[in-house]
Amino acid sequence: MQVLTVPGTPSVIDGRGSYRELFCADLETDPEFSEDNCEDFLHKLVDEPAGTGLAPEMVADLAFKVVVVPGLFSDCVESIATPFETSDEALASIGVEKEYLPISGRSGADANARLIANYIAALELAPGQRLVLVGHSKGVVDILQFLVSFPELAQRVSAVLSVTGAINGSPRADDAYEDYREWLANVDLLTCDAGDGLAMDHLTRRYRMTWLANNPLPDDVPYYSLTAFVNQDDVGLNSMRGYRALAQIDPRNDGQLLFYDQVIPGSTILATMNTNHWAAAIPMRETHPVLANTIVTNNRFPRDTMLKAALRFIYQDLAEQVPASGIIPSR
Repeated sequence: MQVLTVPGTPSVIDGRGSYRELFCADLETDPEFSEDNCEDFLHKLVDEPAGTGLAPEMVADLAFKVVVVPGLFSDCVESIATPFETSDEALASIGVEKEYLPISGRSGADANARLIANYIAALELAPGQRLVLVGHSKGVVDILQFLVSFPELAQRVSAVLSVTGAINGSPRADDAYEDYREWLANVDLLTCDAGDGLAMDHLTRRYRMTWLANNPLPDDVPYYSLTAFVNQDDVGLNSMRGYRALAQIDPRNDGQLLFYDQVIPGSTILATMNTNHWAAAIPMRETHPVLANTIVTNNRFPRDTMLKAALRFIYQDLAEQVPASGIIPSR
């Protein structure tokens, strides 16, 4: 299991075999993908452990509140590209309530951590409901900054799920941040303001690796990582340039990130998905089919099943952490 992290961070846990069983079981009930082979959507690397071999327990009511935090430039394209926009019904079927937390897509992690903190402070949870933060891309970076900067509010969080998270940053940002800072960082666009202009800086490898070395994550919050890479033929037109640039380092990338840069230190790795960076979370094919057929191509992916299986895994993992009293903490 290949990961890249800084010295002194906790070791990752391998949950791929068990997650695959949950994913494949859930895929059988997915109305669009039930006839597909589940093995086509998850890479099976040679070091993946075997699953339990038992039929997964498909709990009907997880009692989670999921708050989705989007990534870079998210408010600039909010009208056409929102992570898991079409997943409400699928999640509600397993007792999961989903909310979307808008952030400043062009601001750095510190500014967005404050937005997350304000949102979490005002968030109401039903009795027995547990809070799971789901981040896509830079959204995970902002979540981790929130947890470090606001430890008292972090106590409300039961788990964090990263979906192709920019944990270590990206060589793509290394190449772009100076031009972005000089030409675009301070320009208000038609659909979004400039924020503090630090978004690209905070995605560079230099910044991210230094931050991880200097900011230990709270060890009482469980972390889970879904990574991805895809072959060049399936990366999509909008991500082809990024794929080719990253492929000079490693072809195992999703068009924006190398797959081993997508792992939260100390997290449980659930899967390495066979999809591109955007298809993992953005339902462009469902919401804007014209764009999906012309620009943001290769967007077909069972992200509802992916997310349901991840939340089932988290539910089971949290249940195994029940103290001797048998009472499941509501944090």
